[in-house]
Amino acid sequence: MDKILVTGNNGSVGRTLTRLFDQKNIKWVGTDGYDLTERMDTKALFVKNPNISQVVHLASVQNSDPAVFSKNTRMVENILEFMQSYLVKRRLLFLSSNTVYGNLSYINRKYNVDRLNKISEEAVETDVTIPTSNYGASKLACENLIRVATLQNKIESVILRSSAIVGPETRFGA
Repeated sequence: MDKILVTGNNGSVGRTLTRLFDQKNIKWVGTDGYDLTERMDTKALFVKNPNISQVVHLASVQNSDPAVFSKNTRMVENILEFMQSYLVKRRLLFLSSNTVYGNLSYINRKYNVDRLNKISEEAVETDVTIPTSNYGASKLACENLIRVATLQNKIESVILRSSAIVGPETRFGA
């Protein structure tokens, strides 16, 4: 039976999502014990679970890690490589971040962005992306890696840009 690979299954979004999967009898596999920044660990995960049909990539390294950019992009590179080798459906949902936009007030003034939503500081997908942190830059780079793989017809993808997600499963400082 097909399973969905959920990276970051121990995070607040991952725990909530996998609980929902369990309630709906959707089979899933997590990434416990695997370092997705390591190519061979990522390969071992796909080899051990040949029935993965889709990937929900929620895992990321946060800003407090000095290697945030390289680790986050390496995870996506590894996942994309082994999705192409081992998956039939090759579907990826990627949780990005609104940090790809950087400082919206500054960007809108500097680039004289004409937007329908001029009063709000809410981002829209067509806004200029100028990340102001390594985390934001890593998420934008990951989005671009995924877009290239999608444009080359190697995978189907959905990219979600969220702000901070807070709920009953949120662990602050984790």
